[in-house]
Parts: sequence; C-alpha cells; structure tokens
Amino acid sequence: MAEFNRQATRLIAPFSGIVANINKNQYDQVNAGDTFCTLIDNSEFEVEFSVVENEIKDIEIGEDVQIVPFANSSQAYHGRISEINPVIDEDGLIQVKARVKNPGGLMEGMNVKVLVEKEIPNQLVVPKSAVVLRQNQEVLFKYTKGKAFWTYVKTVAENSNSYSVIAHPDKRNPRRRRHRHRFGKSEPGARE
Repeated sequence: MAEFNRQATRLIAPFSGIVANINKNQYDQVNAGDTFCTLIDNSEFEVEFSVVENEIKDIEIGEDVQIVPFANSSQAYHGRISEINPVIDEDGLIQVKARVKNPGGLMEGMNVKVLVEKEIPNQLVVPKSAVVLRQNQEVLFKYTKGKAFWTYVKTVAENSNSYSVIAHPDKRNPRRRRHRHRFGKSEPGARE
C-alpha cells in the first residue's frame, strides 16, 4: 500500500513545457483540485490582438502574420491567424487570435506587435514621410536629373509606417510657366 501511495504522488505532465507560478513548497499538503503551479507549452503560443471593424475584410483565418516583441523589436516571428471572433465589441473592435511557433525568445504574457501584411495590387506603397501636403493636397515628389517634380496622389490604405497611393483621379498637375526677365519685365516663356 505504501508503494501505491508513493506512486500516486508523482505527477506526469500531459505535454512538454515549463513549470511556472509554483505556489507550494516541498512537503506542503495539496488537496485534490488545488492549483499549485502552471504548466506552459512554450513550443507554440497563442497571440490575441484587436482589429478595427473596417479592417476585418482584410484578414482571414490561415493568413500569415508577423509577431514582433516590444522587448526585442529586431526579432520577428511568423504565425497564422487561427480564430476571428464574430462579435464586434462596443469600441468597434474584433478580437483575433494567431498561433506562433516559438524557436526561443518568446515568453507567456509577453507584449507584442502583430503585423498583417497584404499585397496591394496596382498601387504604389511609399513611406509615410514621402507623402507631403501642398496647399492642403497630398503630393509625392519625384527626383529626376537634379530636379524635383510633384504629382497629386490619393492615399487609399495605410499601416503604421506606409501609405498605399494612387494618382489623384480629380487632379492633374497644373502647367507651370517659366518667365524670362528682361529689363525688369516678365515675359511668358515656353510651357513645361
């Protein structure tokens, strides 16, 4: 009977992982159903993040995501969207979950940034700093042969660091006139 009781004190985890949050000491009494530690499967984690409701059309289950920990922004991990909650909360947010393999470096409860990258066909993607306002209109500058030329654009999508732009459908660059100055008078020259 003593051997049976000793064997009953052994715990075998149902999966490989690491033990965390141990709240009992050796020889402490543990009753059936008491939680005395947490077993974490650290080979793969589930990441939860929110998406605003007007962006839900841009994501789907099985889509690739990139996970970047705030603690080490030079390291990125790849995962896949595993669940999209079909309920929009009172703030207009939808909860999304993704699974990410952990080759090392991720920890349970870690704060991360989740990036969902989409290919945007037939549109130019530029850094946000490249789009500037000129007379309250968005423009891009192109540098050619030592000169900067501008064109009106319309931003159609954005993320944290880039805009997707198209040529503005209602704007064309006005033709600029060159003026030659002769004896203090201005004469119209050829159009560019």
